[in-house]
Amino acid sequence: MSLKLVTIGGSAGSIQSLIEIMKQLPAKFDAAICIVVHISPHSTSLLPQIFAAATPLPVAHAKNGQTLKAGHIYIAPPDHHLLIRKNTLEVVRGAKENHHRPAIDPLFRSASVYFGSRHTAVLLSGYLDDGTAGLIEVRNSLGTIIIQDPDDTMYPDMLRNALQYVEPDHIAPLPAIIPLLVAHLEQATSDTVEPMTEAAAELEMVKVLHGDSRGKMPGKPVGLVCPECTGPLWEINDKRSQLIRFRCHEGHAYSPLSLAASQNDSIEVALWSALRALDEKAELAKKLSFKAEAMGQDQAMHRFIKQFEKTKSQANLIRQVLEEGMTQKESD
Repeated sequence: MSLKLVTIGGSAGSIQSLIEIMKQLPAKFDAAICIVVHISPHSTSLLPQIFAAATPLPVAHAKNGQTLKAGHIYIAPPDHHLLIRKNTLEVVRGAKENHHRPAIDPLFRSASVYFGSRHTAVLLSGYLDDGTAGLIEVRNSLGTIIIQDPDDTMYPDMLRNALQYVEPDHIAPLPAIIPLLVAHLEQATSDTVEPMTEAAAELEMVKVLHGDSRGKMPGKPVGLVCPECTGPLWEINDKRSQLIRFRCHEGHAYSPLSLAASQNDSIEVALWSALRALDEKAELAKKLSFKAEAMGQDQAMHRFIKQFEKTKSQANLIRQVLEEGMTQKESD
């Protein structure tokens, strides 16, 4: 019997959800499970230990080249994407997608390439819209989609955004997700649709790994730059779902909300740099005014005082913009 695969993606609020899911997993589970959670790239991940305490199934960080086995759980390690190639895992430090590494979309997409209808994708809670583009590929490959009920979490944005573009097989609260998975895996598989041909799958895998950056770029240039590398972005419009995505030559990829969030981050960095430069300029003008006063150079002193006041006023305007921006983020 062909191996079946369950992929799970989540962000804010999803770790506790995954613990609850782990508690419900039966001791014998007829599929491999791959999990991506948005985690910090700068710290050691304890997710395997946390999840292992809640399930009898083996849990570990995925290793590059590892063979998938039914009843095993594989977690994306920090700062690495988790991809599927045939029946093996690829753990790569490729370009970020939706400002994340690991990201959910690459896992969903690559699993769809090789597992087709033997693949079930589960999307849990989080911010913004990572996972949506990947779920579209799950649907196109006739896989099964389960989305956590947005009313079942404090962080429903990622779920609600996905539901705008994808019709799932199930929208379920946490307690219902594992029973749905078990029931689905127990169904007869005689009518299972196989994934694409080997050649087509390898071509799609190149796109997953390199973001369509080898050869002609898909879509159209849009006059925007990549927040990660400042290269030009191309807009890719999925005509079936109407989902818009953006990619650069280096493979960085963004959904609309993720691109907007990344641009906000870039603007904030630029504003802080401008504020620092203006504060330093004002401090220099103040020192020069003191020196001119000590030397009896009244005209120079007044010129530096005027420059100090003008620069401090400009700095205060930028400081106000930054404070208003932070307040907005907190209220969101």
